[in-house]
Amino acid sequence: MRTTVMSLLLGLTSLAITGQSKKPAAAAAKPKLVVGIVVDQMRWDYLYRFQPLFSNKGGFKRFLNEGFTAQNTYINYTPSVTACGHASIYTGTVPNIH
Repeated sequence: MRTTVMSLLLGLTSLAITGQSKKPAAAAAKPKLVVGIVVDQMRWDYLYRFQPLFSNKGGFKRFLNEGFTAQNTYINYTPSVTACGHASIYTGTVPNIH
């Protein structure tokens, strides 16, 4: 009985170790380049309000369908001026850090 339990534990341990050495599938799919576009003075709701007017050939409609948008965001610093706002978008931190 004791030998069976030990061999079972050894087998499970070796499975756990070999399972951790594999690279996740998401790591292989990372993009080589990420392009961020910031449109100054454009409210976020304009993307959805004027969406029926956008061309089907690309542009904003492509950004919405194939890109990434952030909703429910909050600016936790004042004033929200252009330079520190863009730096905060690309660094992911508040202006006193960058």
